[in-house]
Amino acid sequence: MQTTEQASEESRLNVSSRLWMIEALKMVITYLKLSVFCSSLTFRRFYSSLH
Repeated sequence: MQTTEQASEESRLNVSSRLWMIEALKMVITYLKLSVFCSSLTFRRFYSSLH
């Protein structure tokens, strides 16, 4: 049997971990976008230097 205090503490932990996961996902997506952008830039530069 859980007390209400324990349950509220657990739900608070769940919410914070979920928020942390969302923030981590945002950071990963931003990092991926940046890496794709940089690689496309370098590829374009390399391609234009060939021609």
